[in-house]
Order: sequence, then C-alpha cells, then structure tokens
Amino acid sequence: MKRNLILISLLLFVMTVKSRDINTGLFVLLNQDNYVGFIEGGNEYTNSGTAKHPGIKYSEDSVFADTILSRPVRTETKCACNSIEWSWSRVDKAKGYKINFVNDFKTAENLYNDTCFRQLKLASNKKYKLFIWAFNDSAVSEVLQAEAYTLPLDCGCTLYDERDNEAYSTVQIGNQCWMGENLRYETETGSSCYYKKEVMVKEYGRYYDYDIALNACPPGWKLPTLNDINLLMANYQKGPLELYDYLTDDKNVGLNIKLGGYCDPIGSEMFHFFGATSGIWFTNPEIANKAYILYVYKNQRGCRIFDGNKLLRYNVRCIKTD
Repeated sequence: MKRNLILISLLLFVMTVKSRDINTGLFVLLNQDNYVGFIEGGNEYTNSGTAKHPGIKYSEDSVFADTILSRPVRTETKCACNSIEWSWSRVDKAKGYKINFVNDFKTAENLYNDTCFRQLKLASNKKYKLFIWAFNDSAVSEVLQAEAYTLPLDCGCTLYDERDNEAYSTVQIGNQCWMGENLRYETETGSSCYYKKEVMVKEYGRYYDYDIALNACPPGWKLPTLNDINLLMANYQKGPLELYDYLTDDKNVGLNIKLGGYCDPIGSEMFHFFGATSGIWFTNPEIANKAYILYVYKNQRGCRIFDGNKLLRYNVRCIKTD
C-alpha cells in the first residue's frame, strides 16, 4: 500500500510540472510496475543513465513515451538553375514540420502542415542542404538531412554572384552567353560608382580600371576578348548605326548597354560624357599589355573599338567561359 502511494505521488508530480522548462527540468518515467527512467535536458534516459533515443527531444507531455515521431522521408526533389523544390512524406501523429539550412531545431522555420518547400534565388550548379523535423506538442523527430544540387546555369537564368549576392540577368546572343547588366562588384581598389551615389550602381554598374577589370568577373565568367566582340558584332551583320540600337535597346537583344560615360579617378571632374557614351573593357590575348574598349556613343549613334587608357575606368560586361 505504501509503495503504491509513493508511485501515485511520483506520477502526480510528473503531471503537475507542465509549466517547467524541459531544458532545465527532470521528469520521472514510470510504467505500471516501477521506475524505468527519466527525462533531463530534453533527452530520455533509461534508469541506467543510457540515452534511449539519442537526438529526440521531449516536452512535458512526452513523459509517457508514447508519442515518438518517425523521421520524415524525402520524396521528390525538383531542381532548376536558380531553385530547389524539396518534398517529404507526412509523419503519423505529427502536428507540423520545421526546416532550417543548418542543423538547429531551435531556430528552424515552422512550415506548419506543409510537406513541400521551394528555395529560391540560388546560385547555379551548387550543393544545398535542408534540415527537416516533424513535431507535435510532445515530441520532435530525428532530423532528415536532405541534399541537392541546382542545375548548371542556362543562359536566360539569373546569375547570382556569391561574392556579394548581386543578381544579374543573362542573355543568349548567337553561341555566346552575356551578362545583361554591367558588373556591380565592389573591389577593394580600382573601382568607382558614379560620384559615390550607390543608387546609381544598380542601373549603371561600377567603373573599373583595366588591371582590376581583368579579374573582376565572378567565377565561370570573364572579361570578353577581341574575338568575343567580333562575334557579337558579326552575329547581327549590322552597320554601326543599327548595331548601336541593338546594343543599347533592351527590347532587341537584352544587352541594354547604359550610357554611363567613363571615370577619370585623378581628374578634377571624375565622370565624363554621362548619358552620351559608354565604354566596355575587353582584352586581346594576342597583344600583351594592351587594353581595349568597345565604345558606344549616342551623338552619332554608332560604336567603335578603341585602344583604352588603363588608368581610366570603364564598365565591365562579363561573358560566360563555357
């Protein structure tokens, strides 16, 4: 009789600690016969002190150990060049699901009853991870760690520069894949924005001296060569006047070159011919230490190739390397 009263008292203690923090409390586990273990710090242990279900955290209601959840099972995963759609199976007795990009349930996002999550604005051809838990008011499942790769970038997909998270449109011109916008990457030296007005960077990009421009493009992209420029012009078989319209009008080919002029970092007036001309750096591997620009000018509505002064700063328009 005395033994039964003790067991009843212990059971009542367990049932009355609902407001106690599971991460700091200790809860006794009983079966019909005797003491079988305890919960401390959110983990269930046998009476010998061995973790019974490593990795599974319990709340107060789980002291009866009848609400352990199965781990979600990964189902179909749909990958594109800039997105991944993750899916997983429903778990019996689960109230909802949480996800995170790191293995940390405490900071996970609650998806409630959804078993699908679409991850957007991803870099192409890269591995990503997603951590998924099922949960209810009493328990949390073991984590499902899912991995998937985004597809290689096809021209027309968005290019995400992982160095600064800038996003660029891409455009297919013949067999070439070009960035549809001027480069905006801020280098430690050798680059400028229009009179330090960051708001102008989005539309006009940054201005780079030649030596910095050579290595300014993101991985997998490069400064165009003379051959690339010749192929670009030959693709349209147009004269200078028509070619000007093709290069500067976004409705035509998508290059949409902006007339941002150029920058002289040591001159009294840093920026020249803004709104009237534009210069794009390119290289000629056959002539070492020689810089060139594709120069577009509004007054005569034409474009030409010029030798470039390496100390002046022009825009960069990158081309895909493969």
